[in-house]
Amino acid sequence: MFSFHRSILRQAWQTTWKHKRLWLLGILAGLVNTGGVLNITFRTFHRLSPELTWRSYLEGSMPGATTILLYVQKLALVSQTRLGLTVAVILIALIALAVLALCAQAGLIKAIPLVDRGRKLGHFTNHSLTTLGQLLGLDFLARLAMLLLTFGTGLAIVKLVSHTVTGNALITFGLLLIFIPISLLIGYLSVFAAIEVVIKGQGIIHAVQNTWRVLTKHWLPIAELTVLLFFVNLLASFTAIVAVVLFAVPYLVSLKTATVVGSGFLWLGTMAFGAVFIILIGLLIFGWMTAFTYAAWYHAYEKLGNRASVTSKLERVFQHFL
Repeated sequence: MFSFHRSILRQAWQTTWKHKRLWLLGILAGLVNTGGVLNITFRTFHRLSPELTWRSYLEGSMPGATTILLYVQKLALVSQTRLGLTVAVILIALIALAVLALCAQAGLIKAIPLVDRGRKLGHFTNHSLTTLGQLLGLDFLARLAMLLLTFGTGLAIVKLVSHTVTGNALITFGLLLIFIPISLLIGYLSVFAAIEVVIKGQGIIHAVQNTWRVLTKHWLPIAELTVLLFFVNLLASFTAIVAVVLFAVPYLVSLKTATVVGSGFLWLGTMAFGAVFIILIGLLIFGWMTAFTYAAWYHAYEKLGNRASVTSKLERVFQHFL
């Protein structure tokens, strides 16, 4: 691994492992953007098929949207008064959750370069309305762009669908060559522009312009780091699965024991403990993955922004053989 990528991953690991309070910010910030650019790209493209509808396209851009739409449809069957009150409560809760997530995202980005100075967690969640508004605008534009890209790709699949397996494979491969770069570009712009907004106080337009200059100059090292972060997140997910599997053995034994004893209280307590443990493991891994990814992107963006050129690993390989 080239020293640039190694130093980025090492810095991100040291920051997130030493300061585990960042995991809490990571859990909340992940509701807006996990920073996993390649993960989002593959997950969105995987949902595409000729049979998909507007709901599926919306789900590809905004996970959970389909569930909300179905719930709203069910609410339409009840009385108008109850429907209005329920929708009002949901909107208030969503707005509060969005504000909390945006504060956490800004706090996570702000904390990465300052966390070693011993600042308290509350210092990183105190932001101006301007910063939160800029982040909200960036998130909205990124999701809208991804939605349009997903819908456009889906329409292309419908129009170009072939009756042969080979034809469909070639069509999918061609659309993949178009979809992946544009999707990655949207992800890079949303993450790096957020860093510009929080750290440097830039507006959306200037933040995107500065991000574009860095991307066009150092796109290959950024692409390599994207792949590395994808495998790091994959390893973290595998670790979570292993932890759950190892926990399942004593958990099932305890549950069987509670069933044999015939104690309802013991059985419910075991079930509750198991559910809490699994949820806690999932949240911790999710929070660490988000914090680690943001830390890696921050350190990479800062270094690339201050360098005229960075030789990527692929460039070194080609130079060696050529």
